[in-house]
Amino acid sequence: MADTMRRWKLQHRRKSNPKDPEQRFWAMVRKTAPADCWEWTGHRNSQGYGTFRTRSFGAVVNAHRYAVW
Repeated sequence: MADTMRRWKLQHRRKSNPKDPEQRFWAMVRKTAPADCWEWTGHRNSQGYGTFRTRSFGAVVNAHRYAVW
């Protein structure tokens, strides 16, 4: 039951979010000085790495990889 509800929420959220992936991505980055590290404020996986779901790829990608793409 919990998996079904989680899946429904993800599908509903994707449809209701009209921003393009690049705007959504940078909205989850806390930018400081250019020479400093920028903190990812979005979802993190069990290992602590930032993750990001894109419509163009249709899958979850690591945030640090999407940033340099």
